[in-house]
Amino acid sequence: MDNKNRKEYYGVEQPFYKAKELATTKSFWQRHRWKFIVSAAITLMVMFASTSFFLLRMMLQSAPNNARLTQSSIATPPQQADSGLPCNVNIGAWTSGSPDWVVHNGILYNDGSNRSDSPTMIAPCLPNTTNYAVEAKIQLTNLSGSCFGIMLRGSSTQNGWQGYQAGICNNMNMAYIAAYGDQKALAMAPFAPGTIMRTYRCIVKDNTIKLFIDGTLVVTAHDNRLLTAHGNEQVGLYAQNVQLQVSRFQVTAL
Repeated sequence: MDNKNRKEYYGVEQPFYKAKELATTKSFWQRHRWKFIVSAAITLMVMFASTSFFLLRMMLQSAPNNARLTQSSIATPPQQADSGLPCNVNIGAWTSGSPDWVVHNGILYNDGSNRSDSPTMIAPCLPNTTNYAVEAKIQLTNLSGSCFGIMLRGSSTQNGWQGYQAGICNNMNMAYIAAYGDQKALAMAPFAPGTIMRTYRCIVKDNTIKLFIDGTLVVTAHDNRLLTAHGNEQVGLYAQNVQLQVSRFQVTAL
């Protein structure tokens, strides 16, 4: 049979041939669009994962700094020492002592829980001289306890505190002056402070230490060991199992 007399064949193969013809006529996008869609989806996922990882890393790096900032904003800032005299301590902001000291309504209180005679409330004052006076207004809450008073010419050493302490001891009925580390007081005199507000004034001039209470000289001592100023001598308070309150603390030059 020649081509001229051959009839067109419409069998089952016809749709297949037509599909191939249609496939060849489709655009490039139509033939490869699923590949583009899958590639774009993978790219977006990678970009999202990278961005998330970067943001998470930045948050983790900044977290310690934020924690320190929060902690420092809550915590009490250290007090700066005033170099030179006179030095008037702001009692309402004097919060750098041991836990037995607390400020309430502008008054400094001690709850009597500390058993040490070491100074536990250091004043933000640097006298820069060996000759000066320390004045404090102190009132006992009750008459129980061991000792309380003012520390002068103090400094912390490897062997403990050195300096002088002047105050009340022996069941709250004896005024005394002592040096840290000594087994006995340098000088003592009877005095019962009671539970009223009193003004305690201690002076150190050369080798002489004096304690005045409400303007009256109560006890005097002499000692030659701490005559040279080094620029970092400290003054402060101590309360050994004594409940009391302080409304003024002042250091002046002689």
